[in-house]
Amino acid sequence: MTENPFFKRVYNSHTPEEIMAVYDDWADEYDETVLAHGYVTPKRCADALASLEDDRSARLLDIGCGTGISGMALRSAGFTTIDGSEVNARMLEKARSRQGIYSAMHLVSLDNPFDFAIGTYRHMTAMGVIATGHAPASTIRAILAKLEAGGLLVFSLNDHTLEFAEYPDTVDAVVAENIAELAFDEYGDHMPMIGLNSRIIALKTDEKEIQHLGKGQRDHDEIKPACAERKKPDHQPQHPCQAKGDQRMQPAAVDTVKLADPHRVGTQPDKGSMPE
Repeated sequence: MTENPFFKRVYNSHTPEEIMAVYDDWADEYDETVLAHGYVTPKRCADALASLEDDRSARLLDIGCGTGISGMALRSAGFTTIDGSEVNARMLEKARSRQGIYSAMHLVSLDNPFDFAIGTYRHMTAMGVIATGHAPASTIRAILAKLEAGGLLVFSLNDHTLEFAEYPDTVDAVVAENIAELAFDEYGDHMPMIGLNSRIIALKTDEKEIQHLGKGQRDHDEIKPACAERKKPDHQPQHPCQAKGDQRMQPAAVDTVKLADPHRVGTQPDKGSMPE
């Protein structure tokens, strides 16, 4: 299958304005495009969270919810209390058209995307969000800082993003610093129709060390897209499943994300800002 032109525009965007323009143009065709390419990362993330959390009523935040595909995957995994946040109004408009997925949806700004109290959400997901051209590696620490001890951050790093060392290095750093433990780590299909893979990671905030995160970071974090100033490393790192002697991760074959029944649950009115 030929790669859709929107993918090239996304990966070649170098400013927040360019990224917003891509998603403005892509919103109407986004679902059709990514599902046609076998987009399975949302299902893999949702399944990872479900394997680590038995309480399906735990309050979740689906960061960068886009058109709602990620929320549908969480619903299909049995989770019932899901808020969505998104920086692009056109994408969020599509998510709002889906019934019975989100309890509330929030249009947020890049300047302050996590404007809510620590512990508002038990767990958070970021599917296809923490990526080159989108959210920088520092987003990982910013999200962890908003979780109470024992909270989970489940996110993906696709092949394009794994070429930039700061992303996997940040994962290694927060584990080494005892900010979080690596609760899940699997490399497998992302969009198999075009040969793209992704690494699904779950970080669980440490029961003792989370309190040591800086107050300024926990109270307010400004997230700017990782754009043109980033340079690739001189030597591209191997993908995790290719590392010699590394038995942590093996490629995982999964089915395409199945859409939740839109009539299964009710929905609450949308809100224009993040909850207090």
